[in-house]
Amino acid sequence: MKVNKNSWHYKALTGKFLGIEGLYELHVSNSLCIYFWQVFLMISWRGFFWLLLFPILISFLFVIPLTSLFAWINTGVFLQNAMGLEILAAWLVSGVLTGLGYSIYKVRKWWSKVEYTKSNKDPNLIMEYIKAKKHKLCPIIEFTEDK
Repeated sequence: MKVNKNSWHYKALTGKFLGIEGLYELHVSNSLCIYFWQVFLMISWRGFFWLLLFPILISFLFVIPLTSLFAWINTGVFLQNAMGLEILAAWLVSGVLTGLGYSIYKVRKWWSKVEYTKSNKDPNLIMEYIKAKKHKLCPIIEFTEDK
């Protein structure tokens, strides 16, 4: 079986994805069965990591400023150390502008690489794994650098 090094699962396994480093190319298995589980566990680990990181990040960046903002609204006294409105406004504006700019960049980058031929289609990793399990034989993977 041939796996392209530009495929999403190879990049998710070896590259930096959502801020988490992947495996070195030497640690990627040549067996389809092991490769499938490496991809599955790496994606699961990254999802678990971000499910823990985002609530902590949001609590420090939004809940604390919002708490001080609501205290200011209820009491009418703006505390020196609680600059909720300024912090919240700065984070919201910078987050929206950064997200919008990054989204436009990614869409333009993706759109310029779109090819309209179906001949370059990579084999489906999940279907190949199911076929291998059915035949009780895990094929050797050959990694290619085709575009």
